[in-house]
Amino acid sequence: MERCHVQNNSAASRFCYSFALAPPMISLLCCAMVVTIVMECAIAQPVPVFMTHHKGGYLVTEVWGKSIAHALDGDLLVKERLDPQEFEERLRDLGSRGVVFSARTCYEELVSHPVMKQRGYRIVHVVRNPHALAASSATYHLNSEEKWLHLPLNPTPECCDLALNVTQVVIGCGDRIYPGDTYHSVMQRLKRTQGMEQAMAFDLQIQGRCSIARMLYQQRRCASDPFCTMLLHEDMNDVEEVLTRLVRSLELDLNSSQRTDVQRSVKKRLHGSKASHSTGAGARFCDMFTPRIRALFERLFPDLSPLPYPPLGQACGVEAGEGEAGEGEAGEGEAGEGDAGEGECYRGAGEEEAEE
Repeated sequence: MERCHVQNNSAASRFCYSFALAPPMISLLCCAMVVTIVMECAIAQPVPVFMTHHKGGYLVTEVWGKSIAHALDGDLLVKERLDPQEFEERLRDLGSRGVVFSARTCYEELVSHPVMKQRGYRIVHVVRNPHALAASSATYHLNSEEKWLHLPLNPTPECCDLALNVTQVVIGCGDRIYPGDTYHSVMQRLKRTQGMEQAMAFDLQIQGRCSIARMLYQQRRCASDPFCTMLLHEDMNDVEEVLTRLVRSLELDLNSSQRTDVQRSVKKRLHGSKASHSTGAGARFCDMFTPRIRALFERLFPDLSPLPYPPLGQACGVEAGEGEAGEGEAGEGEAGEGDAGEGECYRGAGEEEAEE
């Protein structure tokens, strides 16, 4: 029996009531057992979990997670940075002071973790406008000094064989991958020789594609889970409102002093940082969605319905039909619904981010 995965302890009173007519000793023993379980569950608060994605609000979500963990005198456990045994041990040791942060773990794997099953969980899934994510992803991977971007790729005859969690690249990448090439160097070369549009097309089909596919996959599962709440990245800088929502959604037991500490910490961490959604390429995504990029995006992601964002045409004032691919452009190759890998839980984006 998973003793504390009890989301509503009113069942305890009904259990005791069912034994009201039983012999006194049996009734007393049964109710004592139930009270013990209820007390354990009251002590073991549901595990608060922040879930987000590479270029989907990573920095600002991590800021909130760290601030809340600090107010609880606990720690933020980034699941992907710890081996499974260490993660479980630290989460158990921290108890109600532990806050979980995840950017790559499959939804099913996360909620089926032994500690989550024992204590229950509350998830906040931070999502971002996928068009803004795509623009931010391309710009970031073109300019970032993050380590994984500068590690050599395996030399392959064509870009389509990069083995970076993608089965097919729709737009030809233009040049072969040479020994010593890195993700960053390929992006730079494509921009230099063929323009920013080609560099963005490359990224949209690999890392951008992974992040957006994962975000859609996780949100579909979040929407069907009563213990998961979606939060928009674009709203994360409204400190007072977000804190109110987080306390309610994560069932955080914060007193007034702790709430003040969280607000002060978030404002301090966000001040002057690049975690704001109002700066960077993500805020100017309309300029980067040329007709060719728009056609490719719509081909990769024909269904964005799990997310509450307007279509690109409505957001950017693009007339219907303007995004049609020209001959030999985005129309080459097959990329039907599902090819974007939405049915899989991708791994492989970097963990440390410097710009949203």
